[in-house]
Amino acid sequence: MITSSGGKPYIGSTILSLEERFRLHKLYGHTYSVSCHLEKPDIKIQIVENYPCSNKTELTKRERYWTEQIECCNKRRPFRSKEEQMIYQAKYYDNDYWREYHKTYYRTRYLRELPFH
Repeated sequence: MITSSGGKPYIGSTILSLEERFRLHKLYGHTYSVSCHLEKPDIKIQIVENYPCSNKTELTKRERYWTEQIECCNKRRPFRSKEEQMIYQAKYYDNDYWREYHKTYYRTRYLRELPFH
């Protein structure tokens, strides 16, 4: 968990050491959610739970558990079931921007695939 006077905490998961993960956040900034903390002088990172897991899916499911337990600034859910992903995509892509984007994309893709003789 990353905290500062910048607002709600950011919850993340990693298999790296806290020092290394913190260094990477500072180096690359990553998401908007964590960026609100990066410039604060009182920023700190701490372990919420040392969770033993055997794969990335287990780790992100546990991260999601913590994002639901602690009011945090995370914008995206760390793990979505297939049903949740379908609902999210339906809402996300149900607007004029994406409809137009896909029309343009498929039109140009179709034109690229036409054989020229």
